[in-house]
Amino acid sequence: MPTIDHHTAEKISRYLETGKDRYLALLKSLVLNNSHSRNRAGVNRCGAAIAEIFKPLGFSAATVPSVRPEYGSHLLLGRGAGRPVITCVSHLDTVYTEEEERLNNFHWREIGERIYGPGVIDIKGGTVALYMMLDALAAIFPDVFNGLNWLLCFNASEEEFSDDFAALCRERLKSRDVAACLVFEGGSFDGDAHRIVVSRKGRAVYTVEASGKSAHSGSDHEAGASAIAQIADVIREIENLTDHGKDLTFNIGKVMGGSGVNRVPDYARAEGELRAYTDEKFEAGIRGLMKLDGYSSVVNSAGAACVTSVKVQRTVPCWPENEKSRRLYSCWEKAGEPAGIPVAPEKRGGASDGNYLWEWYPTIDGLGPCGGNSHCSAGGETGNDAEYIVTSSLREKTVLNTLAVLLLSNGLS
Repeated sequence: MPTIDHHTAEKISRYLETGKDRYLALLKSLVLNNSHSRNRAGVNRCGAAIAEIFKPLGFSAATVPSVRPEYGSHLLLGRGAGRPVITCVSHLDTVYTEEEERLNNFHWREIGERIYGPGVIDIKGGTVALYMMLDALAAIFPDVFNGLNWLLCFNASEEEFSDDFAALCRERLKSRDVAACLVFEGGSFDGDAHRIVVSRKGRAVYTVEASGKSAHSGSDHEAGASAIAQIADVIREIENLTDHGKDLTFNIGKVMGGSGVNRVPDYARAEGELRAYTDEKFEAGIRGLMKLDGYSSVVNSAGAACVTSVKVQRTVPCWPENEKSRRLYSCWEKAGEPAGIPVAPEKRGGASDGNYLWEWYPTIDGLGPCGGNSHCSAGGETGNDAEYIVTSSLREKTVLNTLAVLLLSNGLS
């Protein structure tokens, strides 16, 4: 059973430093391959490359087609059998199309202590951090590495929230003793501390449609009932449902309507989302939203009224703070002490695959390298507004992750 102390942390750090060039070359090769969610071929190339990266560690690969044909195949990598399972989660896709990368001149760039590039923090840096952790365990602590049953799960369409992936993970883990579910989304700093995600907001995507009465905007304006005016009123009502004190937010992100400036518009549509950390607040938000179904505030001179329709299209479950995640987080908190790496818990507003898995397995997230500007491609050659990682955080986070898994394995022995 390995001793968890400063010397062990230094040993891991030295090993990772000797492999730095190799790890960065792997990351660069993944970043240079476009794998936008709907670039099916690119996603599958990314999956094949990742399978090859992990193959020397003894992982066998299986691909499972997405239930939606426009997406690539999910990737499962397995090693070991019959022992406590640690499942590690990443994804293959990014939000960036090839056209966006071209237009914004967004590609791999190393500038000072940062590396910029498409998906470098979300989530290809996390995939490499996962590989680094397993590589260090296999090289330095082979008894621990070989004594665990590993299942690595890579979602082909995480950025578009296709929920068949979570069902696939649960099916493969059914009736197995799962010690931990480790999600390798990008990390973040709280001062000097590495944040570990223990909770994420749930999400509901909804549409709002307004129907009115069309009319000529010059000769018969009073006969019209403007659907755009109606959608504007209901948007204000929705925005007023936001309560930051309760971490309940509503956002309208897209609005469309009308066909020409010489017509009173008879149709308008808005698309939005709400987010909350707990089921109680999430459901209260849904109830408040649905009270606006049938809302009418625009009536013409003849009494013809606009009508509003509100529909929830899809939801992502809340991942509230919970005891299983807190217990697992404590391994990372304890590992930070001998590593000299401060650790802090984080509640994060964005969703991940962890939202679908925490209820079944002890789950934490944010185990990838730290950085910022996720989902941003602006900045070109000289700007600093694009997605990036802090290069040194790859090694620091991997030291932390490796020590924490050693602590976890000690508790399983």
